Amino acid sequence: EERARESREYDEKASSAMKSKIETQDKVLRFDFTGLKMSDRVRKLFDLTNGNQKEVVKAQKRRGMELFQLREGDTGSSAVQVIALTTRIQQLQTHMAKH
Repeated sequence: EERARESREYDEKASSAMKSKIETQDKVLRFDFTGLKMSDRVRKLFDLTNGNQKEVVKAQKRRGMELFQLREGDTGSSAVQVIALTTRIQQLQTHMAKH
């Protein structure tokens, strides 16, 4: 029972930490224009919904990798590698379903 309680507490802390990371991520724009000041009209032009499939997949992969990075620029840790491979597998599944 004690172990189960500790496990739940750890899971709750990890969950809240992940939620806070997700909330602090910037809205992704095409061509890596995230963080620039621009008018609403220009922002709509560079919104990811106007991007092609390659841009969308790249942005999803980058956001996922940012969530699980242990430090800035981390691309080698296990969690980041799993995100990279999962994104690639999903991309291949979509391609195979279409063709």
